[in-house]
Amino acid sequence: MESWLRGRGAAAIDHLMEDAATAEIARSQVWQWIRTGSHTSSGQEITRAFVARLVDEEVARLPRTEDDRIDDAVRLFAECALAEDFPEFLTLPGYDRHLRQDRPARDEARDEARREPAAAVS
Repeated sequence: MESWLRGRGAAAIDHLMEDAATAEIARSQVWQWIRTGSHTSSGQEITRAFVARLVDEEVARLPRTEDDRIDDAVRLFAECALAEDFPEFLTLPGYDRHLRQDRPARDEARDEARREPAAAVS
């Protein structure tokens, strides 16, 4: 997910984004395990707290750089895998954050103008 957020991780193969699809499957499975009260092979119940702890442990082991998007990826995963309600797609909030961050100011102004009521533009 981190590489995908930087625009480097997804590969378009036959019009499919393979890395994003893999992330969708993984977060969906985690969400379902939490909801159904699944257990690990050692008997540990899979809860939000358990998954959050595992994520924290894994992130602590990752090499970090100034321009990484690891924190963004963790927030996106938590939002989509640990939420009470099942978000339709992981990529929707990911695209929103990624594209908004990278868009020039003129695109922001254009979008703001489009949100104005038609009566105000006369």
